[in-house]
Amino acid sequence: MGGTAKSVLSAAKYKIADEKNWTRGTYARDALGQPISPACSTAVCFCSVGAISSVADRHDVFNEALKALHAAMGRDAFAYNDTHTHEEVLAAFDRAIKASS
Repeated sequence: MGGTAKSVLSAAKYKIADEKNWTRGTYARDALGQPISPACSTAVCFCSVGAISSVADRHDVFNEALKALHAAMGRDAFAYNDTHTHEEVLAAFDRAIKASS
C-alpha cells in the first residue's frame, strides 16, 4: 500500500471496521482462530497493530502510523487493543487519522 501514515491508518481501520475482523492477544488470526502473521494471505482478523502491519509496505510509514496510533490511544497500541472495546479502538483510529497528515 505505501502512501502516508494517514492512508495506512485509514486502510487498517477499514480492515478491522467489522468486529469479526478484529482480534485481541495476537497480531492476526486465520479462519480457524489460530495466531498467524498479519502478512500471511490467510489472515482474516487483526489487532490494531497487525492491521497496520498488513497494509503498510514501508517500514518508515508503518512506524509513523503506529506512532500516531500510540499517541491517539495514550499508550502502547497493542496493550490498548487488548484492554479496550472494538468501538474504543476504532475511535482511537479516528483520532490518529485526524491528527495525521
